[in-house]
Amino acid sequence: RNHIQEKSKEAETFCSFIYNPRTGAVLGRTRSSWGRILLFYLVFYSLLSAMFCFTLWMVLLTLDPDSPKYSDLSAWKTVSHCLICA
Repeated sequence: RNHIQEKSKEAETFCSFIYNPRTGAVLGRTRSSWGRILLFYLVFYSLLSAMFCFTLWMVLLTLDPDSPKYSDLSAWKTVSHCLICA
């Protein structure tokens, strides 16, 4: 009988951790705490994506849109010729 009461107390404690009606906490955090975490990650990932877009834009500025960077494979032919002759 004592074992069943212990299990009941553990279940009650766990349910209280999931949602505590006395404090209004969910998973041990209040609404304001969840809000601050959400705000932090929104700002963090916004800045991270902005930094990625900026670096991608900088890389694209180095490319010439009218001509490809490598127009023929002459450099590769030279390398393969040297490997065959060796």
